[in-house]
Amino acid sequence: SAPAPVRLMAAEALMAEGGPAQDAVAALHDLARLPNREIALATAEVVQRRLGVDLGLPRDQPAPPIHSRMAAEVARRVLAWAAQLDALDPAAVGGRAEEPAWRGA
Repeated sequence: SAPAPVRLMAAEALMAEGGPAQDAVAALHDLARLPNREIALATAEVVQRRLGVDLGLPRDQPAPPIHSRMAAEVARRVLAWAAQLDALDPAAVGGRAEEPAWRGA
């Protein structure tokens, strides 16, 4: 599997081309569940900008320091966003019933 930053860039590129593609949303969902605050902040930035979900990041400002309370809160919200998607039907979050195409390689 590709490293998380590469998957995040690929998901954002897919979304920039034509909105929230199912594979891109599935990749963001997977990234949101990783136990890494830096990845969580980067994922939150993409989710906020591309999907319009407010995860607590200030607009038009750099991400908060990784060890700040704000970063911890954003990481918690990203994980909650991923958990909320887990509760939905797998087909509603990018067809996760099957392996995403990017995992087949």
